[in-house]
Amino acid sequence: MAVDNINKALYTLVTGGANITSIIGTRFYPGKLPQNPTYPAATYILISGQDRFNVMGVDADIARKRFRITCWAEDDETLHSLAEVIRQRVQRFRGTIGTVEWLDSFIEFERQDWDDDLKIWQYTMDFRIIHRESEAQT
Repeated sequence: MAVDNINKALYTLVTGGANITSIIGTRFYPGKLPQNPTYPAATYILISGQDRFNVMGVDADIARKRFRITCWAEDDETLHSLAEVIRQRVQRFRGTIGTVEWLDSFIEFERQDWDDDLKIWQYTMDFRIIHRESEAQT
């Protein structure tokens, strides 16, 4: 199962939400923020995962990935608005995006913080995404 496909599916899911794009446009970046970013923005990164896991002694054709989505904003109100619309979009989503059958997703961890170096607020959410992928390529 290709990590690229679940990355693309996550990007498509988040940037396909009108409430999200009204706040950040296309500023949803893989990995880290670009140099001199425009705020608000959000980043996402795969932090752990397993392509197949064992269910009752059988290897299931199901993958579990843990993605970290971090929202970045200059003020607390915008930060919380952005985090909430992303949460509503990703939390408990089920559907098919490209070759990815998204079975479920839920938050495992969340935290707000102030980044002294960047002088910016950040809100981090770790999502567990359970999915499978078809063999067909889009």
